[in-house]
Amino acid sequence: MVGRDSEQTALEGLLTRATKGSLAAAFIEGEAGIGKTGLTSALIERARTRRFKIFRAAAAEIDRDRPFGAIADALNVRSDSSDPVRVSIDDLLLGPADAEVAPSPDLRYRILGRLLDVVEEESRSAPVLLVLEDLHWSDPATLLMVHRLITRVEGLPLALVCTFRPLPRPAELVQVLEEARGAGAVLLKLGSLEDDDVAELVRRTVRADPSPALLRQASRAAGNALFVLELIGSMMEEGAIRVSEGIAGVEDSTLAPPLRVTILRRLSFLPPSTLELLRMAAVLGSSFSLPDLSTVTAQSIERVAAEIDPALVAGVVGAEGSRLAFRHDLVREAIHEDLSEPVRAGLHLHAGRTLASADAPPSQVAAHLVLGAEQGDEEAIDWIKRAALEAAPRSPVIATDLLRHALELRPAGIVETEIKVELSRVLLWSGRFAEALQLSNELLEQDAAGSLDGLRYAVGRVLVYQGNVNDSVARVEEALSAEHGSDMERARMIADLALRKPLQGQLEAADRAAEDALRGAERLGDGRVESTALSGISLVAGLRGRFTEAARVAKKAGARAGKDIEESVELLQPRFFLGFALLEADRLEEGRDEFLHTLQLAEKLGTPWALPLSHAALALARFLAGQWDDALADADTSIALAQELDMENWLLLSHSVRASILARRGDTSGADVALADGCGLIARRGPAQLGFDRFLWSWSTVLEMKGDAPAALSHLEATRTFLEDLGFVGRRRDVCPDLVRLAVSEGRHGLARSAAGSLEELVALDPIPSVRGAACRCEGFLSEKPEPHLKAVECYRASGRPLETALSCESAGEAVVKGGGSEGIALITEAAVIFESLGATQDIARVERMLRALGVKRGAKGQRRRPKTGWDSLTKTEQQVARLAAEGLTNPQIGARLYVSRRTVATHLSHIYQKLGIASRVELAAASANKATEAPAT
Repeated sequence: MVGRDSEQTALEGLLTRATKGSLAAAFIEGEAGIGKTGLTSALIERARTRRFKIFRAAAAEIDRDRPFGAIADALNVRSDSSDPVRVSIDDLLLGPADAEVAPSPDLRYRILGRLLDVVEEESRSAPVLLVLEDLHWSDPATLLMVHRLITRVEGLPLALVCTFRPLPRPAELVQVLEEARGAGAVLLKLGSLEDDDVAELVRRTVRADPSPALLRQASRAAGNALFVLELIGSMMEEGAIRVSEGIAGVEDSTLAPPLRVTILRRLSFLPPSTLELLRMAAVLGSSFSLPDLSTVTAQSIERVAAEIDPALVAGVVGAEGSRLAFRHDLVREAIHEDLSEPVRAGLHLHAGRTLASADAPPSQVAAHLVLGAEQGDEEAIDWIKRAALEAAPRSPVIATDLLRHALELRPAGIVETEIKVELSRVLLWSGRFAEALQLSNELLEQDAAGSLDGLRYAVGRVLVYQGNVNDSVARVEEALSAEHGSDMERARMIADLALRKPLQGQLEAADRAAEDALRGAERLGDGRVESTALSGISLVAGLRGRFTEAARVAKKAGARAGKDIEESVELLQPRFFLGFALLEADRLEEGRDEFLHTLQLAEKLGTPWALPLSHAALALARFLAGQWDDALADADTSIALAQELDMENWLLLSHSVRASILARRGDTSGADVALADGCGLIARRGPAQLGFDRFLWSWSTVLEMKGDAPAALSHLEATRTFLEDLGFVGRRRDVCPDLVRLAVSEGRHGLARSAAGSLEELVALDPIPSVRGAACRCEGFLSEKPEPHLKAVECYRASGRPLETALSCESAGEAVVKGGGSEGIALITEAAVIFESLGATQDIARVERMLRALGVKRGAKGQRRRPKTGWDSLTKTEQQVARLAAEGLTNPQIGARLYVSRRTVATHLSHIYQKLGIASRVELAAASANKATEAPAT
């Protein structure tokens, strides 16, 4: 390495940071031959001396349509690997693809997760250096993995080094570079070598001091290291350089040719048969296999091996595992570009057809046909379509490009609807919703025969995942009003309406849709349609306050779906609604477990749209069960995933949970942020979202915790009116107790009696413990007698809801004390203990003021307000995660041990690092060891 001292120093620091677990990423930009590979090779040698594990691969232009190509090569993902995880990734990369967009598992995220598992597992025993070269040729899925390594992998002893040329610069690479810059990665731009550095490079090459004439020739290389070496090497081979008395000289009249000509001149010394073989090898790509070269040249492998050997001896190509590769991309490009454009196209077309006849993978065949086929080539169009459908679940961006190539090859004046339909599906799948909806609209407007109702269905499903329920319903109703399409498609769309109409407050319409869907399911014998319709019936029953019935019907929906399919994305929807029905029916632990199972299934299937929903649902379940620290972690994870995936459906649940917890813990500014985020979501997507009613209730909580009881009452009154107008009778349980309490305190007894009476109606519908507890609380506030409050305490204890239990204990204790009963102090004390377990500092302060007024001093009962930093600031779950991470367990292993998702573990670790002021697992292990050796306090 000559003239790259500062760059080498920067990269050396990268290794040091990696051993400490801090972010260690570097991106090296420079033109071809400027020295990027030399820098990374020198870094690899230094990393080996520091006992790093090395993983290295280079992307190639011809492989841009191979999903996860470069990263899979770097991490040695092969079918013959001894690592079962790598074998499973290879199976996913090569296995069959499901082309149906909306309900299909998105393999990208399953593959990404497992690749991250490989990186994390490898880094357990030693620091890792991952080098990805020529990122400008990389496929979009590999770039997505690089993005994940920068933004998601935290605290691992990992150094990531990527190289790329200034051009081409695909949009995905631009995004990665922006993220890298924001994350603090090292960005190096290699410029031309200085004259003194060029002189030193020439001196080392010729092993003598260069004459001024030789340096003038070398200056024609414009400071490009590879060009200097090729130029000097070519001149030495031709005998143009002579060394005399320690000085290497050359005639001034000798002109330095362009780099491509220089490279070709050096190759001209190879046998003609070897050169011919290299031309075909250059068509195959930067690296190639002997069997492929044998196939496209119609020669035996033995003959190909014999004829390529001179190129191996000359160093033109070299071995890379089981393949051969050109020693530098510029060598391959010089050979490839020396072919005329028609010849290049013809050779690519020949390679594609020959490989197709040999049953090569569609992606490999398509890569050549894209470069060689002419308009109207039906065989090429078919292969490119096949490659697109194969790539779609793994890399929708690649599939999009391939389908557009297929469209370009169609004969002039012929419209290929089938390709456009697949393109619109893939655009939906990849999250490019604006483009997808524009193309879908064009297709659907031309669909007079109704043959594209499946596309309407897919668009409707994706809109729901986005949170656009109203638009989704409009799409489905538009398809149904056209009165065409298959009976199965119509039944599926009607069943979906049974689930989406309730979110719009159209409960009667949802009933009608469910009945129609059930009739269709019975006629068609389709369990999925029946399951969806039953889930809609369950949702409506819960909204109407028939919680036990809702749980029973939801159980039936899950069973009906599972009868036909054991592990499928079709199970996710009924399990979600079963989880919610169980929560509403006071079966909190069962509901939480249902959401956990759903999350595990979604992660296993690689279904991204279900991940933010699962975490949002878990946040609610843990909030109701009093596990507030874990609820916040799940809410944070849900929000992060939703932003990442542009899937905002159900996020009102997460914002609601955050607002309620933070307000009761005294963090009113944080609660205000959660409310603002929720209001922004409503402004973008409208109120037709699951969780909207609970969000309104949490808003009133924030107002009251900020000391504005009149505003809280006004908000609750408006919320009650809004929900009653929608027919959401079941929501009286949440709204009315606080409404009655605040109305009585403000002297609005008429409002209080009306709200309490509506709760009695709910008890008559379904007298589960939490409903009876809410009604008793309201009766107690109106009568000011202790007996109803005491009944409320019993009911809430049976419901398993800690917050409501504590609030009823507080109200009961206050009423008993007012009646002269000293036993009320025990109830108020019980409320204080529960509030302490929740960390509800606002509530703790209120009940302790009551106890002090009664002459009771409780003394220190543990940590009332958890500190914000240090070990004592860690929650119980964070302490468990910290211990397991310090022991060396990976995120998936910790998740399996604690029964949480790997993403939740990552959220916990991020919080731990912030609270402890550290940045890595290495520092966490050291801090944990120091903590363990601290002398106990005396």
